[in-house]
Amino acid sequence: KLLPIFRWVNSRLQGPNRLGGAPVPKFLLMLDDESAVRLGPLHNVLCRLPKRRVYVGAMMDSLEVSKKEEERSVVQTYPFALGLGFVLSWDLVQHLSESVLPLKVHGGDDIMLGMWLSGLQDVRYFDLTEVFHAHPDENTHLSTACHPDSVVIHGATLARCEEQPWCCSCF
Repeated sequence: KLLPIFRWVNSRLQGPNRLGGAPVPKFLLMLDDESAVRLGPLHNVLCRLPKRRVYVGAMMDSLEVSKKEEERSVVQTYPFALGLGFVLSWDLVQHLSESVLPLKVHGGDDIMLGMWLSGLQDVRYFDLTEVFHAHPDENTHLSTACHPDSVVIHGATLARCEEQPWCCSCF
């Protein structure tokens, strides 16, 4: 899904197809459909980042693989941001969308993006797991309490915010 999305967004923001004279973006934020974003903290993060060759998210560089409980193993991978959400600098979006190389397009989007970027020089990876996290009720290794600096929160549904306003009060 990512490559067609990058190509579509790039085609709408470049050249004669440019939407209503919109400025060229500096970053692209991609979110899982179960993630919420807080715009104020996102703006604060983006203002502190370099504007080129940037990849931001809850970064991983290994996966736990198991077919059976007793056969668990950890496999090293290319660095990638977990699927709850990530930020890419616009130059990387353009590079990937305009690439003529036959990029692999089947598999997990988050892992594929890490694989595509691994072949590029000088990509700066920013692991912001402390602000790109899961809602406490998600019960994953990324689950943590919401806080004023939270940027992306996976599983912060409207129902959870209504049930637990203490968690979503930072929205």
